[in-house]
Amino acid sequence: MLGDYLSILLIAYLLTIPLAWVLARWYKSYVEKRINSSGGEAIQEALSIEKNTELPFPGIERIEPKPNSLNPSYQLKYLLPYIIAGLMAGFALHLVSCWLEDRWPTKIFSFIVLGYLCCLPVWIVVYLFFKHTYHTKRKAILFMVLSLVLVLIYSTFRTQTGIFTTAWALLSMYGQIPIFLLLIRLIPAIRQILFTIYPAVLMSVLVGVIIMKTFSQDDKILALFFHPLYDSLQAIGLENQITSIFILLILLLLFSSFYVIARFIRWAYTKKRYNYFIFMTDEIWLLQMVYYSLSWDKQNGLWMGLLLFVFYKILLITFFRFFKVEDTSFRSKNLLVLRVFALGNESASLYDRLKNYWQFKGPIRLIAGHDLNYSTLDIDDLIEWQLNGLKYRFNTSATRLQENLKKMDLLPDKDGSYRTSEMYCTNVTWKMVLKALLKDTDVVFMDLRRFSKTNQGCAHEIIALIHEVDLSKICFVVDQRTDLKLFENVAREAWSNNLPLESPNRLNKNTPISYFRYDGAKDSDALWHHLENISRDTTASNSR
Repeated sequence: MLGDYLSILLIAYLLTIPLAWVLARWYKSYVEKRINSSGGEAIQEALSIEKNTELPFPGIERIEPKPNSLNPSYQLKYLLPYIIAGLMAGFALHLVSCWLEDRWPTKIFSFIVLGYLCCLPVWIVVYLFFKHTYHTKRKAILFMVLSLVLVLIYSTFRTQTGIFTTAWALLSMYGQIPIFLLLIRLIPAIRQILFTIYPAVLMSVLVGVIIMKTFSQDDKILALFFHPLYDSLQAIGLENQITSIFILLILLLLFSSFYVIARFIRWAYTKKRYNYFIFMTDEIWLLQMVYYSLSWDKQNGLWMGLLLFVFYKILLITFFRFFKVEDTSFRSKNLLVLRVFALGNESASLYDRLKNYWQFKGPIRLIAGHDLNYSTLDIDDLIEWQLNGLKYRFNTSATRLQENLKKMDLLPDKDGSYRTSEMYCTNVTWKMVLKALLKDTDVVFMDLRRFSKTNQGCAHEIIALIHEVDLSKICFVVDQRTDLKLFENVAREAWSNNLPLESPNRLNKNTPISYFRYDGAKDSDALWHHLENISRDTTASNSR
């Protein structure tokens, strides 16, 4: 039986890959076409500019990385609801499995070990939660591997079979869902949307298999439940195609229900009853429950699996309230993300880590671009695009810009995390959008890796930052490919000749323009330490 379920998982996975790729490319093409258009009106504001000869240039300073690792303790209260609810749901799944199949372990330690194996999706949740860190993520992976090795050694000793036979048996029974979930994450370009639509495709395949197995065995089932349509098909001579027609009709009904569910998810997402991380963890546990329920030799096994998923959801909501993760008394800090668009996948990789790190500190805002289309594509964007509502998010005028600024989501979700707000604009309106975003931002993160003379847009952003934002609030990130001489020349030009009278940096107390060199994931923890210091200084200055 397990082989049949593995085949269903594999078929759904293989069907999802091309579907997700087509949808992702279609979405990216749509956004790029509107971004590269010349539509919209640009608003130019007059600035009070004065030659700034009396203030010395503050200089350029490199921030040296700290060797210590990032302390993730501030995030534990946000992770604990997922861990506790997952562990309780996993052991509940193990209890129900033993009860329905009437196979209870004779040793209490064996019972605990098998229950732990049912809780393996918890490790996936922990990995996704801490993927922005370097040391913490490695420690979690190491601890998981060591625990599984101990489970394998104990199971081999208890069963008195070979280690490879035991490993294959455990993998076949407990490892399929985690492995398939990790396979979904292996495709960077489409993993965001792939993770979103894979459960829908899997459920479609499962329903299709069930329908084919049920209706192909006995036409009396069709006559019993759909006798008017059944008699009509017989009257027009389609009695030999009745089963096929009914299967097509039921599949049409299935996809119609997906549309209704998509509208409901969009409503729940807009009303902050859902976000992407909650949706993703729900998918993980729903797949886990459904997979195990299909392997039970009971007719009500599937319903028991769905009830267990409902039990998990009740636990999760309860622990959210118990740990008070949605604490609105905490002063959130807005983070504005700017970058070199030509970085492509490199930009997306660093942004994914940055988003995971900052999501419990405050909302993230950015100007949408082709480099982050896949990373920022979430349930709301996908559904809004399919329902032809995404075009209203493009800021083609000052009026539309003010409307979209008011719609920005700045409050925490049920799990305490904040969302990312993308500001869509065109080649004509992006400077107007940038100026509006700079007015009320707390911290700015600008990725200047691979910055060169060809990136004139980034040069304008550097000048705008020096003019509009306190230097102590800006985190510049560079690498070995960044033209640091050009960066310094642009900064000097902005400071010496064009600094507006209302610029906060006219009161600068010799705060240098600092930058951090980022050469890969190993520097992530040190980068977050630097960003944490900027955030802390921002909070202190605001309180004064």
